[in-house]
Amino acid sequence: MGPGGLHACLGPRPPPGRLELLVGAGPVGLATAVQLAIRGWRVGVVERWPQAYPLPRAVVFDHEVAGTLASVLDELPTLCEPAEDYVWRNGKGDPDVFLPHRPLTGGLLACDATGAPVEPAGQLGPQGRVRHQGRTGLFDQAVGTGFTLLATRDPSEVLDEDALAWCEGIGIRLLRVIDDQAAQGPADVIDLDGTYLRYLARTGQQALLLRPDHYVFGGAVGMADVPRLLATFHGLLSQEDDGTRDTVATGVQVM
Repeated sequence: MGPGGLHACLGPRPPPGRLELLVGAGPVGLATAVQLAIRGWRVGVVERWPQAYPLPRAVVFDHEVAGTLASVLDELPTLCEPAEDYVWRNGKGDPDVFLPHRPLTGGLLACDATGAPVEPAGQLGPQGRVRHQGRTGLFDQAVGTGFTLLATRDPSEVLDEDALAWCEGIGIRLLRVIDDQAAQGPADVIDLDGTYLRYLARTGQQALLLRPDHYVFGGAVGMADVPRLLATFHGLLSQEDDGTRDTVATGVQVM
């Protein structure tokens, strides 16, 4: 493009009635079209493919790019679908660089007596493909957003009436994650890619309380620990409401 960019190459004013046609709706073509339109040019863009190209083109990964990515790592879940790991892929689609997301260390999390989050609390939970009540998609698309208690068994089976009423009152979803493609129960979430069952197995949990931002509030090693996990969460919310929470020992998983 040369020194001065578009402004120097094409001049400050577009010719009257002239339409500029750009071939290729890639990053460069679209950015050029936007800049021309901002300057008052009439612009058209043509592309041979019916859908956007799914992989980056003409990119360079150097120390400056790595520094930029590191600076926005904590913001990535707000810019795209949250994931356990973020991957920089080359033009062939092969992973080149893995960027593991940093866990939370404070806030609404299940902590031990020292105030440190008890794993997997604070981890960014996975976002996998599921099917729930006839809807298929990523978890928040098929299930919805909000707090979710996800377990290998129906969590309602181990909760008393008061706990069930409290969950219903604040909108906590009680769901069972399974790999049975034929399951159609109201609490059943079919783990189409095995994302959640693998995560539960890797973290040694039978249940997870997931926050609306996909971070894990806390986990339960066994289904018998689920009532205590919810009671801890209830207690922290109550202390948030009256402003008394400082560092709270939850005791979840510390046995």
